[in-house]
Amino acid sequence: MNKLILLLISGVCVLMAAEYMNVETGSGWRYTELSNLTQITFNEAGTEINFVLSGSTVTESISDIVKIEFAELQEGDVALPVELMRFTATRQAGQVILYWETGSETENLGFYVERKQNNESAWETLGFVQGKGSTTALSAYRFTDKNSPDPAASRYRLKQTDYSGSFEYSPEITVADENLISSNTFRLLPNYPNPFNPVTTISYELTEKNLTTLSVYDLQGREITRLVNDTQNAGLYQVSFDGSAISSGVYICRLVSGADTQIIKMLLLR
Repeated sequence: MNKLILLLISGVCVLMAAEYMNVETGSGWRYTELSNLTQITFNEAGTEINFVLSGSTVTESISDIVKIEFAELQEGDVALPVELMRFTATRQAGQVILYWETGSETENLGFYVERKQNNESAWETLGFVQGKGSTTALSAYRFTDKNSPDPAASRYRLKQTDYSGSFEYSPEITVADENLISSNTFRLLPNYPNPFNPVTTISYELTEKNLTTLSVYDLQGREITRLVNDTQNAGLYQVSFDGSAISSGVYICRLVSGADTQIIKMLLLR
């Protein structure tokens, strides 16, 4: 801890000309504009340091910190935007269910969910959903707006915020909108909702023209239904599956296009 305090003190002499605080850890660089930094504190045990930013706090283990410097430029790797692949709004029993998926995240603190009525000019913050930090795995998020004055006239957006305090806005959507963003990758996305009763939406992306089949099987490998059996061009597709005629349980959805195959599990709950 003494070493870290010396690192902080050593930067004081350049603070007048500095615009960024750069922190090097064992996993890489983090940075923030000094205008976003409001306070630096230590935990009681002296093992962690808290960087209190405007609207958030980032905590680092002191043993993981290699260097702290104040400079006119940001240092190291710049955080990449979150790869938002899907953002939807559906109406259920007077509430609005927001669902979004990311293909990858870098230094993602999380998402502020914002709403605006069509006749309003200002956005209202409804809540915050914690992000996954840095990951290349597919991640799914859900938020319920329980108090929308008029779901049919509401617009929604996400304010994605990273550890440095920087942020970006998602596209705006309404309950009737569907926003799928191409990743140019063959993929079968998780169905939504899941669990479902009795209808769910299955989304997938093709990268080239091919004979494509999308089928649902039970756990014994029996084909329940074939939702798609056609030659399709590259692009994003959505198909609805109605499970009214089958019993509760786990089912397998299988996408085959050319030599590519992917499966997902779906849970039907009555």
